[in-house]
Amino acid sequence: MQAATILVYEPSRRWVPELQRKFEGEDVRIRACRSLADLSKQIREEAQAGFDLQGVVVIDLKSGAAECLQFLGSAAGQSRDWAKVVIGSKQNAELEWPLRELGAVGFFSEFVPGSELSRLCRRHLASRAEY
Repeated sequence: MQAATILVYEPSRRWVPELQRKFEGEDVRIRACRSLADLSKQIREEAQAGFDLQGVVVIDLKSGAAECLQFLGSAAGQSRDWAKVVIGSKQNAELEWPLRELGAVGFFSEFVPGSELSRLCRRHLASRAEY
């Protein structure tokens, strides 16, 4: 079986090292994306390599809520096989349902511990591995 992949789009370097710690010793690749263009490129490359059925995309809305919404709307086709988890804040909690309509399987508007984020990622990776 091929390694699963988690792509993380965030303005800081918080979630990549946290997820790397949580998945240490497991066959899961954690990739940082510093722009939406980079995220799109990574999704295409993973799909070409055959990893697209086992992917999770984590998007931190601190990167720009409007841009992230636009990305999810326009990228829905290319990333439909990827589970999308969005990390927001109380200030953008009202975006939860539009984000879910665009395919988000998880949305956090409050502080999220790394264990909870990794649990959600792990659950979606496991469900995709069954296909």
